[in-house]
Amino acid sequence: MKTPKTIPNVRFEPETGCEILQFFTDFESGLLIVITNLIDQKQGEDFGNGARGIITKQYVIDPKTQEILTPEIWKGYFSYEPVEIFSEDGLYKLVRQRIHEVQKNTDLWQEEIREIVSGKLISSSKSVAFHEKKQENLLERRKKQEQQEKEWSKKRKNEPKQFCGHCEKEVAYNARYPKYLCSECCSKLTDSEGRTVVFSNTGFMGTGCQGYYKNTEAQELYNSTICYIEKEKFVADEEKFGGIVIQPCGFYEE
Repeated sequence: MKTPKTIPNVRFEPETGCEILQFFTDFESGLLIVITNLIDQKQGEDFGNGARGIITKQYVIDPKTQEILTPEIWKGYFSYEPVEIFSEDGLYKLVRQRIHEVQKNTDLWQEEIREIVSGKLISSSKSVAFHEKKQENLLERRKKQEQQEKEWSKKRKNEPKQFCGHCEKEVAYNARYPKYLCSECCSKLTDSEGRTVVFSNTGFMGTGCQGYYKNTEAQELYNSTICYIEKEKFVADEEKFGGIVIQPCGFYEE
């Protein structure tokens, strides 16, 4: 998506060396929110290892007067009092409050969910308050996540059970690899002499399979896909959609 350079019907010029990154109308206040960033990102904050932070700046504009508002003025458009919201089952209370973040010159939503009886903190978050569309609060997001987990759990119950090809611990169902090893068993793999080995993809897109001796300084290669747990023999292979799968030799898929 191309970065917009101008805002229709609004007289706004970014500071020298900056350009408009994003703009939108805040759904709650109707104020215009403009985000700018440096054109030359090499001037951004250096985090080391070649990584640099993208420096942005926010402006809050009255679309009627086209004036850039200070926090003292835009605060008049909002309530900064804490609001309590209770879950439908009466077990949890959400305390939600709009706060001003001085360092970033923006407003945030500060949210906490607590058990009503014990007062125990269940979850908390801070998020940007200015948005083009109404956002779900923390309690709504939590409810949606619980529903998704229930649906996933129900789906898992309807799936055939599958077990690790070595220790027989239950693992996620995968019809393509009916006897794949669990992560704990994969950590026990060795060569025929008992040296611990690990396997990883060689291609950027999750292709290839290369073995290495674990905890060697120069990543010493293990040039075989055959591996062992004690005397039991297994084979490593690239997984169909990226990753590595380990199975007993009799279940190797060509």
